Amino acid sequence: MINRQNWTSSGRVLRYPVVLGFALLASAGPGLCASAQTPAASPRGAGLSAACSLVASGSGTLECNFPVLPPDKGLEIQYVSAECTANAGVSSEVAAFQILTVPPNSNVAVPYNVPIASGQNAFVGSPTAVWTAGKSVKLFAKAGTSPVGLIYMGYFATHTPGLVCTVSISGVTF
Repeated sequence: MINRQNWTSSGRVLRYPVVLGFALLASAGPGLCASAQTPAASPRGAGLSAACSLVASGSGTLECNFPVLPPDKGLEIQYVSAECTANAGVSSEVAAFQILTVPPNSNVAVPYNVPIASGQNAFVGSPTAVWTAGKSVKLFAKAGTSPVGLIYMGYFATHTPGLVCTVSISGVTF
């Protein structure tokens, strides 16, 4: 009979599930473990972040340039996110968030509008405020190109040093 104390979440390691997991893994034999660790069996994951900078003073458009992808590796982007932090006294409103990619078999960048939840686009730095957005997507970036994130501010504070934004993308290379 199993002692129920070992199944509680009292901050201790749950002994029976952990031991059972190791026993099942060991009994599966070396073939299962070897195939699960073979690098060729799964695509390579990639995550990139880009700091954003103001396109022109007072424009309210922030551009976030990612590094150029290797010439032999494209990227299937599966998740995009953005974060802006405003210091005390800085207020703004995010009007739109876009990702631009050049798909394979094309030479033209295509914009993808990332939806922003209603009522979650304004933030005021008092003392510090953070705005975030994220979305699961299925976008493709051609090998040798550089994805770009764009954040458009609905109204923009004149004190721009108090506003810092970054955009991140993650997915798998192909």
